[in-house]
Amino acid sequence: MKLNAWSPIALLLGGLLCVGLGYANEAKQCYADAQSAYQALMSTQKPKPLNINTASQADFVSLVGVGHKTAQAIVDYRSEHGKFGSVEDLMNVKGVGPAILNKNRHRLSVAN
Repeated sequence: MKLNAWSPIALLLGGLLCVGLGYANEAKQCYADAQSAYQALMSTQKPKPLNINTASQADFVSLVGVGHKTAQAIVDYRSEHGKFGSVEDLMNVKGVGPAILNKNRHRLSVAN
């Protein structure tokens, strides 16, 4: 294997990422790829519930299966009909069905 001038720098940076940028006393987990690291991170963090009565279009786009058009339809529906009484009321919006609701139910709320 031929090494170039950047190889030692790449090895050093890779080592720092696994060690935790200098915190060698603390054990850090290294992951094979970014996807594995992301999944591990997300499994340890509980997302804050999204209040569907105050969420913006950008907030709705963050949900699984919701694109810009459906997100805007949710915001428009809320503007025309008022606050949602329950999370299930989202199914009254064109483009939101049981599949999308079930994939996101754990992230949704109607908190005041």
